[in-house]
Amino acid sequence: MPTVDELKNQPVEYIQSVYFHDPGRFTAQDLLELCASKKTGIDIHEWLSGALGMDVANLEMAGAAVRTGNIKALDWIIEKNPDAFPSKNSLLDGIRTSFYSTKATELVLWIFAKRPELLPDWERLQSLGSYNISLAMVERVKDYQRRKEWQLQVEQMDQEPLDEITRIG
Repeated sequence: MPTVDELKNQPVEYIQSVYFHDPGRFTAQDLLELCASKKTGIDIHEWLSGALGMDVANLEMAGAAVRTGNIKALDWIIEKNPDAFPSKNSLLDGIRTSFYSTKATELVLWIFAKRPELLPDWERLQSLGSYNISLAMVERVKDYQRRKEWQLQVEQMDQEPLDEITRIG
């Protein structure tokens, strides 16, 4: 019988066949570890959640999805539990430690679409180097962050005359 380490990132059908052959062989922690190791897809998440009733839509699994670059799983987890959204630091760690630029760029795109305020500063993304994040994505983040900065400045300037009127009146 294969070990938990040998089952990591294997197709869920294979994991299920091993599990059903000897269910007592796996602890809940073993199954969560297999789920956390999945680099693509949500099949194991759905199986553990649906058939076995395990909670895999949580912050720990979201962090694991960030670390492995499994955006599909991250999306599934956040859809099931919006409170499991990873922190800005966790997201930055996922971007920084991604071995493949496509995974890092995919994660930046996902953050940009879901919660752009959690993106690291564009300078930080640029400092990671073009091997990690596409230059086009860095430019997109830069434009977004500069636009938000400009909007904030405009709002502050609009507020200043009101503050002056309130103080005089």
